[in-house]
Amino acid sequence: MNALFSFLLLFLAIIYWVFRVVVCLMATMQLEFFTVPYNTTFEIIMLFAMVACIVLIVKRNIVGPTIYLGLAFAYFGSSIYEKIMAGAGMSLLGSSEVLLEVCGILIPLFMFFDILFNKNKMNFAEARKTEWYFGTDKYDRQYDERADRNQYKM
Repeated sequence: MNALFSFLLLFLAIIYWVFRVVVCLMATMQLEFFTVPYNTTFEIIMLFAMVACIVLIVKRNIVGPTIYLGLAFAYFGSSIYEKIMAGAGMSLLGSSEVLLEVCGILIPLFMFFDILFNKNKMNFAEARKTEWYFGTDKYDRQYDERADRNQYKM
């Protein structure tokens, strides 16, 4: 189950990366979208760095989520702080942007703790011998011994 959580986090990070690419493209093409980048130049740099970080996360290297978390805190943290301090009466659009930015911080935070606490989760050596098939060797041996004793010669 832990490996499933790791795969889902990775898939969620990739989906969020694609979403941020769309947000950045919409802003650079000057089309209307429900959210805009806080700093377009820094976001483009962050998107390219996130590709390298996702590769390192797949390899279960702790450097990947550390850089990803640092970039997320630097970009989204300053944006959240500025939006919260700017006005007490936040609109629906502003609160949805804050919610998206909080998701942008939570995904790398969960990935960081996921790799920090269990680095060997996505080890595929056990996938070749699945437990449901090969995990019953002890029972099979006991069953074979009973069957061998009960064979009658005619």
